[in-house]
Amino acid sequence: MHPEFERFALYIQQKFAENYDKDNHLIYPQREFMKAILAKELDNAIAFDSGLGNRYTIAGPGLWSSAGPGYKRHYEIIQDVFLYQAYNDHVNEMYHQPVFITREELGIDDEQWDKIRDSCWIQNEWSASITPKGAFFCEIAASLDMLFDGPGGWPIESGWWQREVKDFGDQLHWCEFCGIACDTFTRNANEEIDDVSPIIYEKLKTLDSPKLKAGKVNVLKFENSAISEESKATNKRFSASMPYTEGYEARFNAGKSELFPRGFVNIIVCESQNALDMYDLSYQQFEKTYALCRHENVFRALHEKYQGISEVEMLKIEKRLGITLNRLIWGMDDYYIFIHSEGVVPGGLFCESLKRCVLNPGVLHYIDFSNPVSRDTKYIQNADILTGGFAAVMHKNALSLKKIGFDGVANSDSFKEIADRWDLGKKVELSSEMDYITPETTVRPNIRYAIFGTGAVGSEALRQVRHGDAKLVCVVDSSPDKWGCDFHGIEINKPEYLRENIDSFDRVIIASQLYYYEMKQSALELGIPLDRINLVS
Repeated sequence: MHPEFERFALYIQQKFAENYDKDNHLIYPQREFMKAILAKELDNAIAFDSGLGNRYTIAGPGLWSSAGPGYKRHYEIIQDVFLYQAYNDHVNEMYHQPVFITREELGIDDEQWDKIRDSCWIQNEWSASITPKGAFFCEIAASLDMLFDGPGGWPIESGWWQREVKDFGDQLHWCEFCGIACDTFTRNANEEIDDVSPIIYEKLKTLDSPKLKAGKVNVLKFENSAISEESKATNKRFSASMPYTEGYEARFNAGKSELFPRGFVNIIVCESQNALDMYDLSYQQFEKTYALCRHENVFRALHEKYQGISEVEMLKIEKRLGITLNRLIWGMDDYYIFIHSEGVVPGGLFCESLKRCVLNPGVLHYIDFSNPVSRDTKYIQNADILTGGFAAVMHKNALSLKKIGFDGVANSDSFKEIADRWDLGKKVELSSEMDYITPETTVRPNIRYAIFGTGAVGSEALRQVRHGDAKLVCVVDSSPDKWGCDFHGIEINKPEYLRENIDSFDRVIIASQLYYYEMKQSALELGIPLDRINLVS
């Protein structure tokens, strides 16, 4: 939401410069967005020694987002900077524990309370917080201080976040008004109802709470220091590691997400005298088609032919191509641009296919037909016979385009000049080469699996295979100490077994969070294609 989000993100990126050594597959179109986010997270996971054994964490910055318009607007820089994303569009059912319950009403005495409070999963698993009123040990304490006009937090100074529980002092009194540590019940957040205890209800009345006046508050009933069953929204519970959903991919609703392209505008650059004779405009699948004509006779002929069709407009190129492009590009907030030379024929399902993908607006999907990497016809119908010209998909919000600038575009008389100035790391050929295959997260029936890894995640993978009517072919592990040992009745082999028996299985499950990236790289080096790699959700 912040107007300087982009600046802040770039600052964070500079502070973590050494952490960006892995490929950013989110520059590619994503048909399964949440799987791609999870794969990126696992690629950047490390084993952190917490003092109580290794713990899974991410070496780099994270973003918590409810996926509104701001996420779409900043999509490119988010994928560049944030190695972990707690993405949640809240469209599907999401269950939250009520905060507004006091331990006094639950009959918890001081001795019990110290143990319960100190094991609170929010305190142990989530974050400290900064508000305009200072710094707090807990984000809920920070919010309660804002809501109830508290005294504020600590000064924001070096090391403020390194305090221990014994140093939290007066801030701990906010725990008295929070029920998260008490393991009560959950409610579907989409109902937008706050469950509150009677003590909190009286406080909200004093505050003249807008939510209370809107009838969005449920006052809980207590019987013998326990919440009555009739007051509870559900009896659902979730663990600290997955407190909101029963499945990771439920955080994203593909049917209602704003992230998919709304449509495409077609721009055809007609350079030659006989551009009109080369082909008819394929305009039906686009929101609008513009033919930019270098020659007057082509402009007039196309204008006469298509003057009755509102979806088509002819424009005369003014001095330089870039001047005319500027008139079009900067006004296209809602649509992606498909720009190409004359004679390039988009596939009949060009728009329909790309509309099913989450696209990165910072990427130029570009193909130079005089020297293409690929000649497949998935997106360009006649890519196999063209010997010149170009085609590209782009968006006006691309950081590369902003760096080139209005004047940089205006001074260009060919699209190649613009393409040559694009960030090289954000140029992907417009062909099936750009289709990123996201690792599977589910076990499918009648598929033959190999499991790589024999720890706790390996045991879970084995359970999923056996309960999913699938076939387990083999189990491998990188540790020589485990080779030849038994794993739930199966002999453990060394990883090279995968290469030697590659035709005996269909997919490999990488059964580790801590070492997913290293094990995935080992599998790729053994000749396992990326589209045959699974992970356990």
